[in-house]
Amino acid sequence: MNLSEEAKLCLQQVHDCVEHLHHEYVLPEHLLYVLADSEAVQELFELFEVSAADVQQPLADFFHEKVEEIPDGEISFSDSVLRIFSAAHQQVASSGRDLIELTYLFIALYSESNSYAVWLLNSLGLEETDMRAAVTDTVHPELRGGEEDDVFSSGKQEQSALELYTVNMTALAKDGKLDDVVGRTQELNAILRTLSRRKKNNPLLVGEPGVGKTAVVEGLAVRAAKGKLPEKFANLTIYALDMGALTAGTKFRGQFEERLKNVVRELGEKPEAVLFIDEIHTVVGAGAIGSGSLDASNILKPSLNSGTLRCIGATTHEEYRNQVLKDKAFSRRFQKIDVPEPSPDETLQILSGIAPVYEKHYGVKFDKKALTRIVEIAGRHIFDRFMPDKAIDLLDEAGAANSMSAAPLKRIPADYVENLAAEMFHLPKNQLTGDDVSKLQSLESELRSAVIGQDHAIAAVVQAIKLSRAGLANAEKPVGSFLFAGPTGVGKT
Repeated sequence: MNLSEEAKLCLQQVHDCVEHLHHEYVLPEHLLYVLADSEAVQELFELFEVSAADVQQPLADFFHEKVEEIPDGEISFSDSVLRIFSAAHQQVASSGRDLIELTYLFIALYSESNSYAVWLLNSLGLEETDMRAAVTDTVHPELRGGEEDDVFSSGKQEQSALELYTVNMTALAKDGKLDDVVGRTQELNAILRTLSRRKKNNPLLVGEPGVGKTAVVEGLAVRAAKGKLPEKFANLTIYALDMGALTAGTKFRGQFEERLKNVVRELGEKPEAVLFIDEIHTVVGAGAIGSGSLDASNILKPSLNSGTLRCIGATTHEEYRNQVLKDKAFSRRFQKIDVPEPSPDETLQILSGIAPVYEKHYGVKFDKKALTRIVEIAGRHIFDRFMPDKAIDLLDEAGAANSMSAAPLKRIPADYVENLAAEMFHLPKNQLTGDDVSKLQSLESELRSAVIGQDHAIAAVVQAIKLSRAGLANAEKPVGSFLFAGPTGVGKT
């Protein structure tokens, strides 16, 4: 068994400790007592906010109360300590290293799970899985085949926190990777007004999924890149927080907080920078440990309150009620901006604005009537999503379907969209094709020819349908609710 110089010195110190205490055997507790004084193990303790004294004082009490003193005599290793050295030897062999170092001895201590030493470590929050990860990531980073964490472990950042944990949306816009927003002038003006405020200068976009909250911020980044914003925002730079990158690999207490604090600090050094947090409800509670109160929202609060950090958030109405409003101190630092679902006319305007992008992608042209039918069909037959998302999806689907056909069209007409929608939603084609006005004109006579003697009921149904098609009914409610009452066999069904 090959020991490093530090490990050899440690063993000598353990022997001296046992001799000084007049104990007969070297126990795991003696080994832990000496290891706690080593620089390598103290480095691990610091990651979990534990000091050497937190470990050594209970051990000293244990020696005084539980271990019998004997006259001077020969000192022997207990079986448990021999097993610890055996476990350390196996760890070193499996890692392909030659020498047993102090950190391997420390991790091997956990193999004696019934010892007081392991119980003490667990009670201090120094559990085996966390300590193994700490050794791998901090003391021996080469064992995990990657670099040390730039922000947390090394203390010296080769890359800034903004580069590591955010996406520069303005830079993406300059590279042509983001699309400008069509319409939404009112929402854009509200964002700029809020950002101009001295305090509480943090807009919070709230709207249903798919109405275009993120698209509004992307449009703001595009206009900033093109210099189309007021002079006050000439150098506006929007950074989107990447919550996945921020939390990935955070094994130790304090690592998540350190990363986020670095992001906030660097943003504070850039007066023209704005942080964008999509799905901002995920920030409430992110990074919290157990029942502790420290989470991402609490880290952001001081900077948000002082105005040194400007932040744009986006969330849905449901998550705003259920998550954001629960933290009153966090929510009051934001100015809520509602992003409503666009009307059919506004959706058509949006489709007309983004259609050239899809036409370039698929090498095809969309007729104006095709765009109109897309809006009508999406509004009438897709109920689980919101405009303009569902209309854009149908536009994209039409372009994709045409590109996959054996003889792709150069121009997509309205009837192509109708046939595609009939296939997608399993509807009769005649329900989607033809002129609605001509159908409505002949609807009552067609029904009367099919159902004899029930003119009053037919007239009521047709009237409700005509009112709905005329746009006088609530689109979110049924066209009509009828209760047909009568004796058996008169033709209710």
